[in-house]
Amino acid sequence: MGRVRPQKYLGEEAPELLVPDRHLLVKVAGLVDWGAFDGYWPRLYGTTGKPSFDPLVCFKMLLLELWYGLSDPECEAQCVDRLSFRSFLGLSPVDAIPDETVLVRFRKQLVTAGLAEELFAAVPAHLESAGVAINSDIFRPTKTTIGLVHDPAPAGIPINQAPAGVKLSVVSTLYRSAPYIAEFLQRAGSAAQQLAGDDYEIILVNDGSPDESLDLAVQLSEADTHVVVVDLSRNFGHHKAMMAGLEHALGQRIFLIDSDLEEEPEWLLDFSDLMAAEKADVVYGKQQERKGGWFEKWSGEIYYSVFNWLCNIDHPRNIVTARLMTRRYVDALLRYREREVVISCLWVSTGFKQCEKVIKKHMSSSTTYSLPRKIEHAMNAIASFSEVPLKLIFYMGLSILACALGYAGYLCLNRVFLSRPMDGWTSVMVSVWVLGGVIISFIGVIGIYLAKVFSETKQRPYSIVRDVYGRSKSQN
Repeated sequence: MGRVRPQKYLGEEAPELLVPDRHLLVKVAGLVDWGAFDGYWPRLYGTTGKPSFDPLVCFKMLLLELWYGLSDPECEAQCVDRLSFRSFLGLSPVDAIPDETVLVRFRKQLVTAGLAEELFAAVPAHLESAGVAINSDIFRPTKTTIGLVHDPAPAGIPINQAPAGVKLSVVSTLYRSAPYIAEFLQRAGSAAQQLAGDDYEIILVNDGSPDESLDLAVQLSEADTHVVVVDLSRNFGHHKAMMAGLEHALGQRIFLIDSDLEEEPEWLLDFSDLMAAEKADVVYGKQQERKGGWFEKWSGEIYYSVFNWLCNIDHPRNIVTARLMTRRYVDALLRYREREVVISCLWVSTGFKQCEKVIKKHMSSSTTYSLPRKIEHAMNAIASFSEVPLKLIFYMGLSILACALGYAGYLCLNRVFLSRPMDGWTSVMVSVWVLGGVIISFIGVIGIYLAKVFSETKQRPYSIVRDVYGRSKSQN
């Protein structure tokens, strides 16, 4: 018998047959002489060694990111799912796609070798030589729009010396915030103007607020071009709303703050001075004394002590939302894709140099974090950042087993040598109830972790944006 040829997947040999000829990417791929780029790769990798992925494929993925406004993880996901992207890359439906870490390394190599601008300028040159008239700036990217050679201002450099673009973004969330919005915008805008002149934006994220917060914010955005309102489709929670706001922030510095005026917008100026003096990437506010009564202060101390022990991290105590961050720190923070977001822990685990600024937080409104919500938050944080409870279950099981074996040995010796049986009803009932309660609690702990795994594997978005007000459609 002759050799049996393995079955081919649909489109494996000719993926371009699955994408219509009229598709823009098909037209672009046919007009550019990709073979002309082969001369660049020795300058990138040298004459020794071989890259794990074709550099042309990685470069095309960076082009897709530029043209479609995608991040590295988004581009990877789109290339996995979209045949038009695979066809543009020259890959079949079964070929491996470079992951986001490969793109990060490739981008850094382009910058180090000084090839970024030259490569990106070559693509529109090829299109124009083929007779295509290019009117969009996206095909003639500048350093800023390329996104690879546009490094954020290093920590400690005054904000007025940052590269071109929005110098400052103020990000806040709205939930029952109607009484404070107007004053917050006035004070935040004044502080931002002192720091960044007219080159700033204020992003308000409406987290499904049941009052008129959205309507007021939209009206104010129509009167002030600096204001951008991001309206989420429902209430997703404070932490997820903050992450959504950071995703929409364009500034080289991002000031995150609550809008209820318990945190002063004027802190921005002090935070900026400390960031420049310490050459830090983050300056965060820390309460000198936790607000609330004795129970809240006492329970807060216990929470931070237990949490830091379980998670083996140094989570600052009594921190507030207000913090000034550099662009590179926020970009790193947004690489976390958890669906169950515990943003204060992500702030710590992201790293970089962080400095605290002692502040005094005001009490202008009652907290929306009830005791059940605080307990739920604590459970979520521990399950997200620590496996210690699972280890404690294992060691507790060993301890119970050791005690049970010891007690069984004692009963056997007592029976053999003393010939005196033990009264068993009380001991048996106590053992049944104790072990039953321990087993049920252990199953509950395991169930919490399984629920988190279940939630993360579904890969649902942690927030959904219904509309954006106060920013042009091209920017959106």
